[in-house]
Amino acid sequence: MRPEDVARVGDVIDFSVPLSNGKKLESIKTIRRDLDDVSWEEREYAYKITHQKAGDFLVIDVSSMAFPEVVSFHLAQRFVN
Repeated sequence: MRPEDVARVGDVIDFSVPLSNGKKLESIKTIRRDLDDVSWEEREYAYKITHQKAGDFLVIDVSSMAFPEVVSFHLAQRFVN
């Protein structure tokens, strides 16, 4: 995945709205306010690298996710494999 493909709050996206006659969908441009519709693999996460005597540590903030334990497990698996 390229960096420009990662979903971010504030991105301009297409949003489809059903018309009153129920037959056609109208697509409008809107600004993404949250990442609720984006999978965990396509999100940007806040992170911090801490330099300590024992080594460098990466801390990724997944607290905004519905299931942060599951997402942190998936992210950790990406580094292990």
